[in-house]
Amino acid sequence: MNFKSSVTNLFLRASDSLIKAMINFILLIEAYSLLLVGTIA
Repeated sequence: MNFKSSVTNLFLRASDSLIKAMINFILLIEAYSLLLVGTIA
C-alpha cells in the first residue's frame, strides 16, 4: 500500500512538471514567433 501510494505520488509529480514544461515551451515558441514577426515587419 505504501509503495503504491509513493509510486502514484511520484507519477503525479512527474506529470505536473511535464505539464509545466510544456506550457513554458509553448510560451517560449509564442514569444519567439512574435519577436520574429516584429523583426520581419
